[in-house]
Amino acid sequence: MNQLLKVLWILAVYSIHQNSCKLSEDVRKHFKYFEKAKTVEEYFPRKYTIMSNTEIIAIKCPEEWEGNFHQKNEPGKKYDLLFKKPNGTVEKYLSIKKNEDRHEWRIYNIRNNLEKKIDCLIAYKINSTSPFTKWNHMINRTSGSKFNIIRGKKLNIALYSHAKKICKPKIPERTIAFDVKSGFREFNSKFPNLYKGDTLISFGADNFTSETVEFQEPICITKVFHPPPTFDIKKDRKIKINTKNKELWLVDAQSFPWNFTIILAYKNSTNQPGFFNYEKINVTYLKDSGSQEFNEIHTTTLEPNESNKRVFTLHVSAILEFKYYCDDCIQDGVTVTQKVVFGSNLNFRNQMLSSVGYVKDKLNFNVNCSIKPNIITELKNMSFNEEKVDIHEFQGKYSKSIGNFKLEKDFVIFKKKNPSGTLRCNYKHRFGEHTTSQKYKFSNDEHRPLITYYYNNLLFKANCSTHKDSFGTLITISYNGETITEVNEVEKNGQSIEEFIFDENFATLMDNNPNGELSCIYKLTYGEVEKKESYKYFKNETSASITYPYGDLPVKPECRMDQVDDLNNATGKTKGNFKMEGKKVIFLGNNPKGKLSCIYKLTHGVYSINKIFKYFKTPTLPPIKYATDQLGFNPNCSQEPEKNVKLKTIMFNDESIEIEDLENASGQKKGSFKLDRGFVSFLPDNPKGKFTCVYTLYKGKTETSQVYELIEERTLDSVRYAHDQLNFNPNCSKKVNDITSLKAIEFNGKTIVVEGLDDAAINRVENLKSDGNLYTFIVKNPEGKFTCIYKVPIGETKIFQEYKSISNETLLVKYPFNRFEYKANCSRHLNSFTHLRGIQFKDDKTTVVSLQRSRVGALGRLKLEKDFVINTEKNPNGTLSCLYDVPVGKIMIEKNFSPFLVDDEENSTSKSEGIISIIFKSLVLINMMIAII
Repeated sequence: MNQLLKVLWILAVYSIHQNSCKLSEDVRKHFKYFEKAKTVEEYFPRKYTIMSNTEIIAIKCPEEWEGNFHQKNEPGKKYDLLFKKPNGTVEKYLSIKKNEDRHEWRIYNIRNNLEKKIDCLIAYKINSTSPFTKWNHMINRTSGSKFNIIRGKKLNIALYSHAKKICKPKIPERTIAFDVKSGFREFNSKFPNLYKGDTLISFGADNFTSETVEFQEPICITKVFHPPPTFDIKKDRKIKINTKNKELWLVDAQSFPWNFTIILAYKNSTNQPGFFNYEKINVTYLKDSGSQEFNEIHTTTLEPNESNKRVFTLHVSAILEFKYYCDDCIQDGVTVTQKVVFGSNLNFRNQMLSSVGYVKDKLNFNVNCSIKPNIITELKNMSFNEEKVDIHEFQGKYSKSIGNFKLEKDFVIFKKKNPSGTLRCNYKHRFGEHTTSQKYKFSNDEHRPLITYYYNNLLFKANCSTHKDSFGTLITISYNGETITEVNEVEKNGQSIEEFIFDENFATLMDNNPNGELSCIYKLTYGEVEKKESYKYFKNETSASITYPYGDLPVKPECRMDQVDDLNNATGKTKGNFKMEGKKVIFLGNNPKGKLSCIYKLTHGVYSINKIFKYFKTPTLPPIKYATDQLGFNPNCSQEPEKNVKLKTIMFNDESIEIEDLENASGQKKGSFKLDRGFVSFLPDNPKGKFTCVYTLYKGKTETSQVYELIEERTLDSVRYAHDQLNFNPNCSKKVNDITSLKAIEFNGKTIVVEGLDDAAINRVENLKSDGNLYTFIVKNPEGKFTCIYKVPIGETKIFQEYKSISNETLLVKYPFNRFEYKANCSRHLNSFTHLRGIQFKDDKTTVVSLQRSRVGALGRLKLEKDFVINTEKNPNGTLSCLYDVPVGKIMIEKNFSPFLVDDEENSTSKSEGIISIIFKSLVLINMMIAII
């Protein structure tokens, strides 16, 4: 196994050696002569002659490689050589090579040497450190005339691109940028930037891919220039740069020390913005002389650092002049200059500084003006409101004080405590003069008077201004104990928090009727202050009515107030029924009835306190007259008909109840009384009598009573009259009394409405006639119900009367002879209204009165016997006439008696019984008819 591994290792090493000894295909193509060489020395050095005035040349060299060769003095002997680049090559060059190539082009600067040997590779024997031979080039300059390939005119590189040709439009070019300091670099899309001092060297581009060309000179060389730059200072958040004055820039720095980067920049369009990045700048420190010119102090040089940036450090304010001489900008060169003032507070315009608000006695410094706020500005004069001082007035002053002004070190201060007004510091400088102003105002906590207003009539929304007169910022809001803090952090875009809505200027309470205390706390420049406003709304008030019995006023009507101007000037402080007594106005009337209004002025609007005065007398109410079942309500008492009038007792005839008992009763019902929805009602239907409500007043009591009269329907006695003997027509009175008037007449279902008709219209109605105060219904022998319908105050009532006619009757009475079982008779009283008057049988004729007066009570065959007048005959044969008095007229009832004979006893009995039965039934029927009538 070990032997096998050893064999494989030997084979692998041998294979690598064989491969490395072979020339690459790329080298064979580009160095064909070398493959034919028997020895290394026979083709080297490669010799070329420079035919132009160039100092830059290009040669082609292979990469490092290994091969075996014959030695020149020992042709039969072979040896292995390793070709390597020289270590520590003195000459710097630019290598141009494609990734897949095994050779490279080297760009060298041979300067103005007449002869120059350049080593591409050095050959070493294997395991030897001593050079064996060299792959090199010998470059000589021609001794004859040289081609001038250097362009006389510099190339303006500002608008030039690497994609453009420099030398000949028809020849492909490959351009190299060369600088004595930094050396070579290609000028292409990968390296498009050029810098001051660069030279552009263009070679024929095709030579770099040629297999035969091994040495080449440039086809042209040109120097470049760029239009002159200007100075610029790199932007920094810590500074403000003002370049409006072209001769003197102003750089306002927040603090010192401060580092800044100075740039040489071309402001117009250019393809080479970094052309001047590596240039030095001269920096001169200047001093303001008070005139237009500056005095120079000293000069230094500013060079780019390792990051190619010119960083300058200033520890204090300074005036600097930057200078740069550009010899490659125009033909004779140009000097670029810029003066810059570096300092703080470099403001030369009139300005109003932020207002200073502070709590009284809490301003921890004196109002002041800086004598020299910046390096080129000096104070000219200072004023506070109307007080003023010029700075030159302090010269020669021992106390350094003038009025309220005092000179202290670098400031002039205003000594007055708690200044409130405008400070003006007037300065002079090389640009002219300017004024810096600042307002000061002290504040205390504000507690404004109570704002009173009528409900819904506040003319503005309660609010806190987000800024207090430009001296403070709102930070906290409190309303009735609810607090919103950090208000200054709230977005002022209509955002709502709690009960407030915020915009840029106000935090507005959304409640239209604020009632309470609103506190706005402001952060001033120094300290905090609170502004409080209290709001209270009022509504018109009407107090409980002052009710009292007439003549017993419990209190005088009055309005309380501090002052009533209208009365102050009145004699005796009395006007009309009003009189001023101390801090109140009283009304003088003894029995006031009505509304007393006390009108008060609010901060916004007015409101009134109203008091109702009302006296009560026991009223006499008209009776309530109504028809049966037509009273649309129950007698009732309001529990509280108005303020300070409260129900105590309810009575109906002899029945009464206290309101408290009714309130506590089950279902609030007791006896005939019930409490429902603020009213006590008397429940029975068709009440009749006196209903009384007893009320307690603010003082005393009163009562109201009302009589309920029931107008019932009436049925008059029936009119029973003898047929054709009625001596009047049915009629109705047009008006019974002041409250009862006829509406309609009804007879046997037929109704005639008379309401609203005059007599002429009535007389045109069939069967109806107007006769004085009567409407007569004309009809002969009326039979049925006659109704008069009357309107009463509440409802309708009716008066009924029945009309019935009574006719004469004739009855036939047959009976068997000698078998009449009763006496023929006339009943004295057929009913309550039909009474016997006279009796006649044949020639016997008498009256009941005569019989009653007769000593024996008889006349002939007629005899008075109890309730009858009888015929004493056993077998009456003839007509018994009974004359009766009825309510209207007389009627006759006749009975014709007729006996008959029978043959035998049986038939006689049967027939007799039948006739007697008929007679009895006839008599009963007559009596029934009369009774019905």
